[in-house]
Order: sequence, then C-alpha cells, then structure tokens
Amino acid sequence: LAIEHARCQARRNAAAVRFFRFDALREPMPRGYDVIVSCLFLHHLDTAAAETLLRNMADAAGVVLISDLARSRGKY
Repeated sequence: LAIEHARCQARRNAAAVRFFRFDALREPMPRGYDVIVSCLFLHHLDTAAAETLLRNMADAAGVVLISDLARSRGKY
C-alpha cells in the first residue's frame, strides 16, 4: 500500500508528517493544514469538479500546490 510505504519512509527520515486515506470528492475537506498538495489528479476531473475541489482546498489550507498536466482539447 502506498500510504504504508510513505509512512515507512517518513519514519526512516524522521519526517514529522502524517499520511492518511481521504476521498477529496466525497468527504469534507479537513481544515487546519499549512499546505495541501495535488499531484497529477485534477486532469481526471471534469471542469466543475476540479473547480469545486480547488475552492475547497483553498478554504482548507494556507497554501495549495498543484502539479498536473495541461488540460486542452489537443492534449487528448
């Protein structure tokens, strides 16, 4: 499981981070985080869902970092 691998790596490197499973499209966004990161996820969503998710992320954290593919008709 990817989460367990990440936890092991964090312990090995004494990193004070927490990993957990979360359905960002169906569950309320947890509050109180400094940073929320989305990596290669948004391009799987339609525009309305992506906009909603981005708004929810911005409301939940001080900083939102996005790394994704360029969405365009030509990229399909």
